[in-house]
Amino acid sequence: MKKSSHVTAVKFLNAGGSKAGAARRFDLGRRTVYRYLAAAQKGALAEKAEAVAMWKKIGTLARQIKFADATTQDFVETSCAYGRIKYSIFEQGWTILLCGAAGDQTKNYDCQKISAAIARYDELWQEWRTLKAAHPSCATIYKDVVFGNRPGLGAAVERYRKICASLRSLKPSQDAGLPQTKVR
Repeated sequence: MKKSSHVTAVKFLNAGGSKAGAARRFDLGRRTVYRYLAAAQKGALAEKAEAVAMWKKIGTLARQIKFADATTQDFVETSCAYGRIKYSIFEQGWTILLCGAAGDQTKNYDCQKISAAIARYDELWQEWRTLKAAHPSCATIYKDVVFGNRPGLGAAVERYRKICASLRSLKPSQDAGLPQTKVR
């Protein structure tokens, strides 16, 4: 199987598709999808972090350019903030999805990492909405839906939010700082 099929399967999963659906659609076994996700996690997350770092640098450079009129200055700076927020949301979404998929396979969820990524994801969405409300030149914010108007990334985020919340409630006497929680 070509690597591109694996990448397409991961994109399908990221867009709200199921692991079983990815296995059927791309002629991959479920274990292959899981193994690929585990192997790709480090590289994928590094790629997302690199994109965020690039947008931060772009924003810094844009603020150093002084345009003749305030409207253009605002548009450029708003566009750069939009890109940084968008790719930061993708970074947190991938963290949630990949850690969650690993937990789905092993039943050992890294709820500390997942919950931190969910908290940041929520902050970024709020920052994005605030940017749109404060700047008329801001581009349209994405809707959290995929093809056919089905639930998007937010549905997966909510799923892992609920899993981690239920695991915390099952083990209230344990130290909340433990990195992983085993599901039986």
